[in-house]
Amino acid sequence: MAPASVLAARNVNLTYGGLGGGARTVEALRDVNLEVPKGQFVALVGASGCGKTSLLNMFAGLVEPTEGEVVIDERPVQGASNKTSYMFARDGLLPWRRVHKNVELGLEARTRLSRAERLKRSREMLRMVGLADFEKAYPRQLSHGMRQRAAIARTLVTDPDILLMDEPFGALDAQTKLRLQSEFLDLLEQEGSDRVSKTVLFVTHDLNEAILLADRVVVMLPRPGRIASDQLVDLPRPRSGHLKEIIFSSEFQRLHRELFDLLEERGGDE
Repeated sequence: MAPASVLAARNVNLTYGGLGGGARTVEALRDVNLEVPKGQFVALVGASGCGKTSLLNMFAGLVEPTEGEVVIDERPVQGASNKTSYMFARDGLLPWRRVHKNVELGLEARTRLSRAERLKRSREMLRMVGLADFEKAYPRQLSHGMRQRAAIARTLVTDPDILLMDEPFGALDAQTKLRLQSEFLDLLEQEGSDRVSKTVLFVTHDLNEAILLADRVVVMLPRPGRIASDQLVDLPRPRSGHLKEIIFSSEFQRLHRELFDLLEERGGDE
């Protein structure tokens, strides 16, 4: 029996109206159906404007579908859920708060933990992402990669069941990105398990990143956004610490060529 879906979008359409100050409407998504089982990492790829972030925003409770339904654990999404944590493309760290206080933001909003317990949790998370020596620093004192580590710590500190991630490594250089991808997987992959510890929906423009991290890669067509392909990534876990080897594997190269050809063929506006 297939595992129950944690995230599901069923017959979803989304139309934005009144754009540009007029009556013009834009059909962002059309007839989107997506099911994400518990403990699966799904990457969404496609051209800019194909609705990847709009779909992510629906699961976050920030946008409502025009038609269809978006559900978490078979319950319609109505606003933000404590089961989810959303990491944006920009780190979004508050410049006036020290790093540990930035990490504690979610705990302040979602829990009734004492100040001492919040500090303990934030320190544990900062240690896990390699920032234990920078808890008292301000964001301006960190490199870009370190800021993203702090943002990952803030995303994970509430121990959410579901991670919604919108190009979290998109602005990093190639070496820093590969290092953070491996460290991120190290946080998610459990020893001896063939699945990640969280359910993840991950938006990226980087096909390499999608294949390296995900269990499935979902290719979306340009506006109106539709799902063109849903490909299983047949690469074993754990992958952390082995990303360079995986990139040169025959299965990675095969899947990359297949998905690249699909994006090249269907990536333009219709």
